[in-house]
Amino acid sequence: MRGVDRSINHMYNKDKIQLTDIGIIEKYDSLTDEFTVHLLKTNTKASLPVPAYMKGTITVPSQDITIQVPADAFGYGIPPANTYLGGTFSETVIYRFSNTDKSNCVGKYAIVSDPLRSPTILAVIEGV
Repeated sequence: MRGVDRSINHMYNKDKIQLTDIGIIEKYDSLTDEFTVHLLKTNTKASLPVPAYMKGTITVPSQDITIQVPADAFGYGIPPANTYLGGTFSETVIYRFSNTDKSNCVGKYAIVSDPLRSPTILAVIEGV
């Protein structure tokens, strides 16, 4: 995590124009899908939408699966001979980040662009 620390220190000390800021995520509101972030350089608090990469869903297509089960796999005579088990998994839609995943971001760092005019979270990272 030394690399992350050095990057944070570099951004914090070298950025003269307030183009980026680093903040600590203090709270996640699942109703509005926003983080409350305490911005360190500008010393302000802001409620910001979660980053775009945390939104949306992933669709896992349906697929047929067949597994060979050797004889006696579950004890003597179960199954009595080599057999195959199979089935079809239906299409599944999952969230990229669940509300629990987002809640677990509390206490982590947020890299925020344009903190004074229109702040946007670019990334959420862990610190040391």
